[in-house]
Amino acid sequence: MWAAHVAVKIPKFNVFNVKRWFTQAEHQFRLGRITSPAAKFFYVYTNLPEDVLNGLSEETASGDDYERIKTELINTFSESKPQLFDKLMAQQGNYLGQKPTLCLRKMQEVANQLGVGEDIVRIKFLKGVPDDIRPILVTY
Repeated sequence: MWAAHVAVKIPKFNVFNVKRWFTQAEHQFRLGRITSPAAKFFYVYTNLPEDVLNGLSEETASGDDYERIKTELINTFSESKPQLFDKLMAQQGNYLGQKPTLCLRKMQEVANQLGVGEDIVRIKFLKGVPDDIRPILVTY
């Protein structure tokens, strides 16, 4: 019995969650039965956007060390959760034209995707609420 070859499909690079991007890539490697660290390196390297490639150290870019490129990319793009949350909220747009409960719900959805705690969501939410409404919402 023979096994069919599965093509490796590396997802688009995600600067907001590099660890998850590598998890997805590694699942593809398993499906494609890619076990060589050098092969993994070249799959990753050839699927990175040009601006990310330009930011790699010369040692990483000129080698074939999968663990090195993985570590460098994770360290480069890892940010604190509040910073990452700010970036995502900027992309999500301004929800404050909507009902406060809908705004809070959408913020919590984004936060849950990041594993951000409820306290950070509440602080960010209250910062965006008009001054006259904030004292009422702080008590809840």
